[in-house]
Amino acid sequence: MCRSTYNHIPMKERFLRAILFLSLCIPAAAFGQSMTDTTEAEKPVVEARVAYTKPTEQVVVRIYPNPAVDKVTYTFPAGIQKHLLQVTDMGGRTILNLIVGNIGTQNTINTSAWRPGIYFVSINSSTFSKTFKLMKQ
Repeated sequence: MCRSTYNHIPMKERFLRAILFLSLCIPAAAFGQSMTDTTEAEKPVVEARVAYTKPTEQVVVRIYPNPAVDKVTYTFPAGIQKHLLQVTDMGGRTILNLIVGNIGTQNTINTSAWRPGIYFVSINSSTFSKTFKLMKQ
């Protein structure tokens, strides 16, 4: 009887492989993210609208440039104070986990020490939660 070598792989690793496969196969637009056309002076911006306290209100969250080189900036409307910033790599390892206080609507993350690849940036507050896919060159 011939057995598949797939059965010896732990369930957690199979799950991570499936997520990696889906993230590479499904376009970003399917996750509610969009890429905007840019001029040479402007880098691509990933923008998402997420529910904000009341279902009728929306928060626009942007992260740019994408792909990032040395730094990435994220913005959201005024009124959001304390938030959690979490960055994980494709292997599920946490690269950055910060609680950010009331420092304004535009914040910068230093990415110069990160290895090239794909990262997931999660921004969570008491009123919204959003995760972006970020590419580091």
